[in-house]
Order: sequence, then C-alpha cells, then structure tokens
Amino acid sequence: MIWCAFASLVGWIAFHHLGIDPIQHYMDDFWSFGKSPRHSLYGDRLLPDSQVRFLNLLDQLRIPHKPEKQVYGHKLTIIGFEVDPNAMTITMAEDKKRDLVERIRTFVAKEIDPKSGKAMDRRPTLREWQQMLGEMNWALNILPLARPGLNSSYRKISTRPTKDRDKNTSATKPRGPHTRIHHNQSTVRDLLWFANHLETCKGVHIIRSQLWAPQSAQRVAFVDACLEGLGVFLPPHDFRERPTALYCRLEGDQIYGDIFHNEMLAILCALLYFSVHPEPNLSRILINSDSLDSVQVFHSLSTNSTTVSPVLMASAGVIMDNGFIPRVIHIPGKENVDADCLSRGLFAPVIARWPLLRLFRINPPLDTVRGGRL
Repeated sequence: MIWCAFASLVGWIAFHHLGIDPIQHYMDDFWSFGKSPRHSLYGDRLLPDSQVRFLNLLDQLRIPHKPEKQVYGHKLTIIGFEVDPNAMTITMAEDKKRDLVERIRTFVAKEIDPKSGKAMDRRPTLREWQQMLGEMNWALNILPLARPGLNSSYRKISTRPTKDRDKNTSATKPRGPHTRIHHNQSTVRDLLWFANHLETCKGVHIIRSQLWAPQSAQRVAFVDACLEGLGVFLPPHDFRERPTALYCRLEGDQIYGDIFHNEMLAILCALLYFSVHPEPNLSRILINSDSLDSVQVFHSLSTNSTTVSPVLMASAGVIMDNGFIPRVIHIPGKENVDADCLSRGLFAPVIARWPLLRLFRINPPLDTVRGGRL
C-alpha cells in the first residue's frame, strides 16, 4: 500500500509539473501512449521526449530504474506477450502455446506406479498445482473465455475441512506447499478442456469492446426455466421476421432439481440456437434473464457450483467457437412473461400475444454439457 501511494505521488508530479499526459501506473510500473512523439537523448539512448522527462524525474527523486524496463515502440513485449495497440491484438508465440498445452496434458496424465506397474492418478503437490494454474492464468490474456476451466482446480486446492472430535465441529485446515492433492474427474476434464481450446486458438486475442449498448444488439433472446422445463423466446428482429419460441421438456434423470442449473441451461440453449443458425458477422447477442445468479456467473465466468460449472464451460465453448460477444442482463420477472410461459409448457398465452409464432420443441443440450463439447 505504501509503494502504491508513493507511485501515485510520482505520477501526480509527472502530470501536474511536467505536463506528461496521459500518465498511468499499476503498482510501480508506469506507462503512457500517444502519437509519434519527438525524441530526445537520455544518456546514449534516443527516447520519446515525455519518457526522457519522466526518467529525469526518477533520477532527481533518486528512484532506481533499469534500462531494460525503459522500452517504447509500436509493439511491446509485456509479460511474454506481444502487444500491438494499433492492431488491438495480444499475441502468444506458437512455441509457447504448444509448450503450455503439452505441460497441461502431462499434469493431468496418469503415472505408472513403480511397485505395481499399474496406471494411477497423478498427485501433484500444492506448489505444483499453483504453478500450473499460474501459467494457465497467464494464458487467459489471449483466451479470457477459458477461465471457467480453472474453477474446479481452485476448488480442489482450497483449504480442506477437518473435524474437531472433541467439539464435534468442522473447521478448515490450510494445506502446506508440499501437500499432495490428487486429481478428480472434474479437474481432469476441465483442464483438458482448457488445453484443447488453447491448442485450437490462433494465439491472437483481438481486443474488442465487451460492453455495448443493448440497443445495438444484433439478436435478442429472453430465457427462463422451471424445474421441469426451459423456455427461450426470440422476438422478431424486423417486420419481415416471425417470432421464434423454443421449448424444452426435462424428464426422468434430466431433472436435476436445481433451478440455477436450469436457468444456465436455458442461456446455453439460446447460444446454441444462434450457433446452428449462423448469420453473417453475428456477434452482439443480448440475452435477457430474470435469474440474477445466472447474470453474475456470466459476468465473472466463475462459480462454486459443481452442477453449473459444466454448463458455463459449454457456453464459453460456444462463444469462443463462434466469435460471439454476448451480454447477459437481468430483467424483472414481469418483463419475461413469454419465456416463463414457454418453460412451463403454457403455449396458449404466448401464441395469443404472437399469432405468427414459430414454436419448436428441442432436446435438452445435456450431451453438450456432459461431454459433447467439453
């Protein structure tokens, strides 16, 4: 905190007394940007004028700095990525991408028991888990939508519950760095999902605005769910189109008894519909849901629910494969009447409001969640 406060003071001096605008910093790392600048000498190096003035300020304040950190140009290498602000891209070298994919697969692969000669689950130490997850977090700079693939691993390495026999209560016990933590089915599946998507991506993340006005949506969907059904309502985009309704009935072992899971499944149904009915340059999809929990999960790409996590991963996979930039927003239940009726199998009120409605019954995308796309 002290370093951050001191760095903020240095930035204030650079802005107000030296006229360096813009000047920004993260912790004690400073940067700026602008059009092609004038250059001045700093020692034996020719650097942008504003950068020279800032380095002279550091010298006057006797703040140490390293020459290899004082870089500039149209493209910069930042934490191992090539960042091009003009093309708005972040690129990972192909060899680094391939190496990380191989290490992830090795990390989850079974190992041979030297005594029995049989394959057994690998049991990495906590430190090895943290190192692997740290590298995968680094890769999120080019593949941010792969974040759901890390959720099960973070749950796995979190503090473990222990029971106090005297007090008959549960507590948490921190793990030591050399504690061995075995894989389970979820961590293996999710980390391999991450590796597969990293392998097939181009290694270039095109920076696009994730926040766009609802009025600029190219397609709109309303989704809702109950314990035994899902509903998706697609209003007409213009006067030439007919409204479309999707209804999904859950039966037998398809019923989880988890409304949160079903709300997320309804969102996945909407995304899958747009993926199998492609339109040129379709990216901005607005999905309206009256489930605040679902909206929050899509914003954070994180959940502690073991039943919801696979649905989130499947949705992220559809988004990555199709280049969608969806927004999931919350609306009051009274504004979601059509999707609510569809989820309960009440078609008459929806047809009464939309006489030209096209109604389709669809199968629940459980294969997508349970293995098809994961």
